[in-house]
Amino acid sequence: MFSHTGALGIPADFVYASLHYLLTPAVLLWLYHRRPAHYRTARTWLVASTLLGLIGFTLLPTCPPRLLDAAHGFTDTMARYSTYGWWGGEASAPRGLGSLTNQYAAMPSLHVGWALWCGVLVWRHARRPLVRALGLAYPALTTVVVMGTANHYFLDAVAGAAVMGAGLVVARRLTARRTPEPFLAPNTQPAGFHGTSTLVSGGWDTSARELLPARRSSAEDDTAAAPR
Repeated sequence: MFSHTGALGIPADFVYASLHYLLTPAVLLWLYHRRPAHYRTARTWLVASTLLGLIGFTLLPTCPPRLLDAAHGFTDTMARYSTYGWWGGEASAPRGLGSLTNQYAAMPSLHVGWALWCGVLVWRHARRPLVRALGLAYPALTTVVVMGTANHYFLDAVAGAAVMGAGLVVARRLTARRTPEPFLAPNTQPAGFHGTSTLVSGGWDTSARELLPARRSSAEDDTAAAPR
């Protein structure tokens, strides 16, 4: 369907070629600044899953359907509509850089895996219902796109989700050995970030994210000085 209708195929190619480059680091930066309690495990989850995917590419190199003969019924929409975007006919990489990519890395689909990572984190930690709903829709959209553009089979998408599940197990075990953090719990802030401060001297206080101490009000000074 995508190969015969440019109104579907071209946007799908843009989604395939761009969103994983944009949304994955955007979600990671959002967690770092707005949900720091969950950042470390999310980062470890992403890295561990990606490494597992790379191992899968090495041990089980798989040809994507777009590289099969046309007699099999698959059309490489990235090549067909390459004049509409920055990608070339070889891969979703910028035109002329296709030789730098691994053309036999269909299993597992990290496009789907990374989208699932983004979706789970946005759904769990965003506050607005619309944003959370978009988080759920993103991995579903990515799954449709990777198959519709003939870049992956359905089993590649399933394997991408499985790799993310294994990566989450690895990440939670690694972070649990250091400092436990409520990774998939409701929004919380770790002690020492917001709402808590450390008295330095003379009524000055600071918190973990302040570069300079802030002066307390006179009423707070009296309260803080009373125990001393």
